[in-house]
Amino acid sequence: MIHPEVDYSIFYLSGGTTSRPKIIEYNALRWKQSTAVKARLMRAWGVDHSARVAVCHPFSPWAMGQVFVEGALHCGAKVLPLGLEANQRPIFEYLKQFDPTHFCATASNLARWGRAFEPFAGSRGPKSRVVLTGGEKLTPAKRAAVEQLWDIQAVDIYGMAEFDMIASELPERTGLWLVPEYNYFIRAAEGVTEGICDQAEGELCLCVPGGGVHATGDLVRVLSSGLVKEYDWHESFAIEVLGRINETASTSDGAMITSAHVVAIIEEIPELEAIQILIDHRVDGDEISIITELKSGLRMQPEIRQRLMSVFTDCNIDISDSIRHGIVAAVAVHSVLERPFITTRRGKTPRVLELYNGGLQP
Repeated sequence: MIHPEVDYSIFYLSGGTTSRPKIIEYNALRWKQSTAVKARLMRAWGVDHSARVAVCHPFSPWAMGQVFVEGALHCGAKVLPLGLEANQRPIFEYLKQFDPTHFCATASNLARWGRAFEPFAGSRGPKSRVVLTGGEKLTPAKRAAVEQLWDIQAVDIYGMAEFDMIASELPERTGLWLVPEYNYFIRAAEGVTEGICDQAEGELCLCVPGGGVHATGDLVRVLSSGLVKEYDWHESFAIEVLGRINETASTSDGAMITSAHVVAIIEEIPELEAIQILIDHRVDGDEISIITELKSGLRMQPEIRQRLMSVFTDCNIDISDSIRHGIVAAVAVHSVLERPFITTRRGKTPRVLELYNGGLQP
């Protein structure tokens, strides 16, 4: 006998953080939970029967577009399901007529489309729109770009294909607030696990139905906890995602740079907004490039450059040895304006990366 609530499943493809395709399964109960979580997020950001929501996430082979559409419909909103077709002029003209109050899109796509939309968009009035992002990390630069081009407020969403949304920003609150549907704990670097609590730091893990544990691979810091009654979030914790646990790059003699080293450097250099470290394997020795994005209004000065080089070598004795023994032939610091960050095809920006003669593949 078939039980529709549990036995019917759909499958879709996800590239995931690794860019390796994987199959994600949804049954009716999981789908119901995902859309309910999205609807709750949308209500928190003002989606109701008077809202007009443009969904610019893909509908195939990923399911993100469908989840946003159904979540908005649960709130009683009018929905315009554009998918990734919003970059065509006729679509822009219809979008202007629809006059969305909310967008569901990646910041990268919305920023790119906004440049084409601007010449004939006309006045859009006071800042009243919200974009619910997803599918990529919302960096300060991406947030600033999309908010300026569309006169909009960007909302960051943190999630994984296997679980859909795990946390999001909430109005007038700091950090990403974990959804209450899951139980969480922190796995410290040395392998010790602890219940999630204020100021804990380590890999975020989820307890999944059936008693299993899923390690997210993300290094997080718990900022605060609290009761979020007004948005039906209940007791929750706010987190900051620091980077990927498994982001590593190695020199030719095996010295490793990890995302933890990147976090340590940023904490020591307060002028930094973000950095990306590249190890380029070349015939004459490895070349390390440290690409920097400074906080708004700051310019790279020789003193900052010197401090950065000092902190970089001090926080990793193995890299220092590789430099001393000539395995690493050169270390250079670049501004992101001089040398842009390398991003994946899905818009993600790894904190550390290995290159081979300037390319991504050996």
